[in-house]
Amino acid sequence: MIPLLLILLAADPLPGILAKMDAVSATFKGVKANIKRINHNAAVDKNMTYDGTMVLKRPAPHDIRTLIDFKDEQKVYIGNGIADIYYPVRNVIQERKIGKYQDLFEQFYLLAFGGSGKDLVANYDVTYIGSEDLGAHLQLIPKSADVKKSFTKIELWLTPDKATPTQLRLTQPSGDNITFVYTNVVMNPKISDSDLKLRTKDGVKKEYPAQ
Repeated sequence: MIPLLLILLAADPLPGILAKMDAVSATFKGVKANIKRINHNAAVDKNMTYDGTMVLKRPAPHDIRTLIDFKDEQKVYIGNGIADIYYPVRNVIQERKIGKYQDLFEQFYLLAFGGSGKDLVANYDVTYIGSEDLGAHLQLIPKSADVKKSFTKIELWLTPDKATPTQLRLTQPSGDNITFVYTNVVMNPKISDSDLKLRTKDGVKKEYPAQ
């Protein structure tokens, strides 16, 4: 007779997926990947797409540094409690302090890479939607009222073998959503300080928008 626990695990793969995420998180130090960002406007049913690259390094549990490069559209460096957003066409950097949002920033970045299954179920009501071409499809409903003000639903697609992300979708209260598609993912590569350098044109100006 097959044990009841094995029957339940076969019917619901979520516990196994969360366990794989725990294993990946335990050794996670960083990632390099190609990234596609798709902004969907629900009112007019229109998408705007940006292609780029991302580098993320986590040398310590609460020390996350990342550089996302959308070429001529936008480049974003986040680290040491600061977010620098560079607009190449205008040759302007907007600097914002993360401050009290540091925990929220870590949560969202680690949703895709380096987050544990334990943290996922602590912060979200997690539902396994099914197995799709992109991988295991999870639906996450935020438990925090503050997070729900920004995102009512989050969807995450993970490879079945290593539980690394292929896609992340954030749905806003308006119905608009932002989708990130990850390809050529390299986990725990060697990442130098140069890899995380925000490169700008000469004469760049810096702005400090109201926080």
